[in-house]
Amino acid sequence: MRRLDWTIVRTAATGGLLLLVPGALGAALALDEGSSAAWALVFVLVILFGFALAGFIAGRLRPDTPMVHGAASAFLAFVVAQLVGVVAGWADGVDISLAATVLTGVLAVTFGIAGALASDVVRRRMARASR
Repeated sequence: MRRLDWTIVRTAATGGLLLLVPGALGAALALDEGSSAAWALVFVLVILFGFALAGFIAGRLRPDTPMVHGAASAFLAFVVAQLVGVVAGWADGVDISLAATVLTGVLAVTFGIAGALASDVVRRRMARASR
């Protein structure tokens, strides 16, 4: 197995965080203000798309190992976002659910792999089209 390229993992995670952070802030506001559950769902989908974007970027930057780098970049984005959320939650006195944290981590890796697979599909189609 090849080693992870941490520069690519960090770059892709940063790209994913560009969607994760606004999505998480929007979800927190939607849940705090008693808004419609539809808004909370929209922001959750933005968060999941952020994980997929991290995977997609990693897959584009490392086409030889897209899924490994996609999973790692989405997980790194999750860890960074989760650390910020945990610190903010502790400051507000909010209980942190271990089960929800683990589930979110699993979803992050899953969507990171899905994003990496999507980048691989796009890369292969572009290669076929250029023949």
